[in-house]
Amino acid sequence: MLDPKIFRNFLITRRQFVLGGIQASLVALLVGRLGYLQLYKYNQYLQRSKKNRTSKILLTPIRGEIIDCKDIKVATNLQQFNLILRRPTSKIAQNSLEKVFNLLQLSVYQQQEIKQKIKNTANALLMQNLSWEQVVLIEQNIFDLKHVFIEYNLIRGYPFANCMSHLIGYATLEYDEFGRVCPIGKSGIEKTYNQELKGEFGIRELEVDAHGNTVRELNLSPSQTGQNMTLSIDCSLQNKIATIFQNLTGAAIVYDLKKQQILSMFSSPNFESNDFASKNLSHKKWQNLQQDPKLPLLNKAISSVFPPGSIFKLVTCLAALKYGISPNEKFLCKAGGFLGDKFNCWKLDGHGLLNMEEAIGVSCNHYMYHVAQIVGQKNITDMARSLGLGQKVGIDLPGEVQGSLPGLTIFKPSLSKALNLCIGQGEIAATPLQLSRLISIIACKGRLASYHLKLDGPSSSQKLGLDPRYFEVIHKGMWRSVNHISGTSKAVKSKIILAGKTGTAQVFSKKNVLDPENIPWHLRNHALFGGFGPFEDPRFSVMVVIEHGGSGGRDAAPVAKKIFDLLW
Repeated sequence: MLDPKIFRNFLITRRQFVLGGIQASLVALLVGRLGYLQLYKYNQYLQRSKKNRTSKILLTPIRGEIIDCKDIKVATNLQQFNLILRRPTSKIAQNSLEKVFNLLQLSVYQQQEIKQKIKNTANALLMQNLSWEQVVLIEQNIFDLKHVFIEYNLIRGYPFANCMSHLIGYATLEYDEFGRVCPIGKSGIEKTYNQELKGEFGIRELEVDAHGNTVRELNLSPSQTGQNMTLSIDCSLQNKIATIFQNLTGAAIVYDLKKQQILSMFSSPNFESNDFASKNLSHKKWQNLQQDPKLPLLNKAISSVFPPGSIFKLVTCLAALKYGISPNEKFLCKAGGFLGDKFNCWKLDGHGLLNMEEAIGVSCNHYMYHVAQIVGQKNITDMARSLGLGQKVGIDLPGEVQGSLPGLTIFKPSLSKALNLCIGQGEIAATPLQLSRLISIIACKGRLASYHLKLDGPSSSQKLGLDPRYFEVIHKGMWRSVNHISGTSKAVKSKIILAGKTGTAQVFSKKNVLDPENIPWHLRNHALFGGFGPFEDPRFSVMVVIEHGGSGGRDAAPVAKKIFDLLW
């Protein structure tokens, strides 16, 4: 029989075994869990740990400067103090934000505007361009403003905004595609070359305490400064042209035919780009800019189109020469209309018999009507297209438009359309930049050159395949327009022998209006002039478009003369 003591010892041992097994299982689970956390999840929790004690501050790069062809800075960097909130969605940061509002006495509207801008990022930009008084207030209370710090930054400054705003454009502090605050090009050269100008961000890694205060710097990767950009523009010349255009609306372009460079491209009226860069543009000022009928925010050199008027007669004559009309053949310009009373010459009593050179010199409409009747609308349109009209020039600026020509898909040969087209009216419109290139092509006897603002931009030059003798005829006609007593461009005559062509683009019919000054501004004719010089060895071309300016000969040519006089 089993001894009771032995049985009792056996029962205790079994209980101990069961309890020990349970304990061992728990220990095994604990060890397994610890192993899982320490080995498998090591990297994850290491990163969390680092995140809790470190803070990364992005270092905004210095934006590259923009320089003119004579090393004058036209876009540079100015000091600015910005207010930054670290970890903006945290409770501590939100408390600090309310303290900032009270400290700076911000209006309810300003507070709402700041709250709307805050994103769930490491650092949020609260305010920029702080005044010195605001900087002092923040710094005096910085220990009570957890997660708040003042960041020294650079904003863009434009010392020649009065004449360069459409070309340079502006850059303003914004969030980029990665949520980083830096100057972003919004228009002009600043936008086209934003990637090259902006540089590369750096990172400053800090060790912080539980309250977000900096303990020490752990790592520093400096930012990389953006590339400087040199333009072909001569800022001094641009500024002088701005003075000439002070009370005018339109555009002027000066092109160096030898170097194949744009020396000046001015659009009037201008705007103050510094207001946009610093975000100091008042609501009233913004409304005035938007409501101004003269559209100061629009770069008229590349984004406005105008009927070329009589400047297009140069294209018509090139088409005539290509399709077999002799430059010596004469056509009659008589009193009265051509094919009825609808198509008249501007000289009501007529010019008489004229050859091509004479017709260009006096800008005869009837001569062009005869040519259009023989050559046809399609051939004139094809010549215009081969000379770059109806297509973008490809300048390195945003916002260029392509103008218009009679389209091939809707093309319907029509004598009335041909008669309108041959004198630069009807279904044709061109930018001042396109007309500048047209004049440059003619000056260079059929060489198509590239137009760009970056000094070391891609250059290309190609012949259009037209007989150089055609252009010699056109040159003589343009010389006659400037230098002959009957020439329509004689107001541009200068100390240097020039050649050119005026244009007056009709906006609406004025048959019953005796005094042009009584016509509202927006209904007046556009005034144009395009020319080059010196005549024997062309160096510069000048294109002037005065929006609703009146007459090419009376209004645009004198402006062009002033510009030509600046070049010698």
